[in-house]
Amino acid sequence: MPASVSIRLDPAEEADEDIRRLARWLRDEDELKGRVSLGNAPLQQGEMGGVVDLVLVTLATGTGPVFVRSLFDWLARRRSDAKVSLTVESAEGNKINLECGSRADAEKLLKALDGQHVRPA
Repeated sequence: MPASVSIRLDPAEEADEDIRRLARWLRDEDELKGRVSLGNAPLQQGEMGGVVDLVLVTLATGTGPVFVRSLFDWLARRRSDAKVSLTVESAEGNKINLECGSRADAEKLLKALDGQHVRPA
């Protein structure tokens, strides 16, 4: 089972169209084609569903650096200062939660992906 990354934008209530733009952006990467999908986070009490609020990316060997570069290129082109919340889950089920927004966070994300021992899909 390959590693996966769930991406949410903060603030979430303004994220629907940006999430869709991010998914399209990531799908333009040859190495990520077929590995990017849209989804919904589990609902909290009192929340109503129906809004796409996360991007799911399945990673394999060699796709981590491509994903990180593409994500941070997209963040650099946005007009908003909003951050992204990432949950990286390894093939073994270990999870790491990160919040990223600047290029300085790219190295932190690369280390987290490397620590999850991303394996071929």
